Amino acid sequence: MVEVQDEENQHRRANDVAEEAQAENERLLKALASVDERVVKLLRFASAAVRQLASEDNSDDAQDAFAEQFEGYVTAINEIQGLLRRIFRRLSKSGILAAGGRSIPYNVNLAGDEKDLELATRSVGLMLGEIEDALAEVEKTRTTLEALRIPPMEGTTDAMLMP
Repeated sequence: MVEVQDEENQHRRANDVAEEAQAENERLLKALASVDERVVKLLRFASAAVRQLASEDNSDDAQDAFAEQFEGYVTAINEIQGLLRRIFRRLSKSGILAAGGRSIPYNVNLAGDEKDLELATRSVGLMLGEIEDALAEVEKTRTTLEALRIPPMEGTTDAMLMP
């Protein structure tokens, strides 16, 4: 009786492991499908950016349109790169890469470093935006002060006005 229960428990565990492996495979396939979708998006952004560069239009609107397409292109590349890293990390942790007899040059230990670098890059981008906004405000204030500046009276110099 005990042997039958042990056998049933082993069978249940084997089924659980198989179901878990199948669920992981489905997650990986969905992630790969997402990479495929983003590659299409990337190619669309690249095509639009090249088309914009090839046009004769050099207006501000054209430059803004190019900048928008380029930003979309870079974002799509970063998304693809992140998804592929996660996929390779899962494959490496599950042993699938090693089981295939081939190794892909991917170091699982670098994943944390890559995430730290990604966060630091975003932080630098935000700080640069803040600095640009502050510089624009300083320039606006300087222009306003110059416009309000009262010319010196006849016979006075700037040196006389300084305390």
